[in-house]
Amino acid sequence: MRNTATKITTTLGILISLLLGGCSGASLVVEGDYPNALTHKLPVTAGLVLDDQFQHYTYTSNEGADISIGLGSAQVELFTQILKDLFNRTIPLPSASANSSVDLIIAPHVEELQLVTPAESNAKIFEIWIKYNIQVFNNRGETIADWLMTSYGKTQDRFMASNEDALNEAAVVAMRDAGARLIIELPRVPEIRNWLEQQK
Repeated sequence: MRNTATKITTTLGILISLLLGGCSGASLVVEGDYPNALTHKLPVTAGLVLDDQFQHYTYTSNEGADISIGLGSAQVELFTQILKDLFNRTIPLPSASANSSVDLIIAPHVEELQLVTPAESNAKIFEIWIKYNIQVFNNRGETIADWLMTSYGKTQDRFMASNEDALNEAAVVAMRDAGARLIIELPRVPEIRNWLEQQK
């Protein structure tokens, strides 16, 4: 009986080690290239508000493996570039309060980040979902739209050298997806589309 119990305990220990060993942890600051968007600029001067939480956003997880993803600098680079491509002019602003030097004020926030690790998906890939809350105001500081946007990315190469490389690739794909959605979907949000029509 004792031998049977010992075998069961040993087997469980091996299974747990295999599950946790699927992702031994990773810590990185996301780095990637984000190509310029090929789009017609909207005839609008936009103010961009990137608060401290957005600029220094870091996701951490202790479920099964210690994982840390620093998205802050990558987000700042992406949103700054995309909005410069989308609008005629973009000005950084400290807050979303009234400002007569702009037509529109945009303040993005990270609502949630979800991560699937190799141990959870039984494949050598990471998957990332990032939910953004894009708040849009007029130059009087009044709310035009409160838009939730979700981007997705996953590791394309399951044979990458390290967890960090695989995780970075998934994050960069998610960021590029966010950029594409901003360009295509932001002007189509009903409240924003109506506001743009009124400016003509």
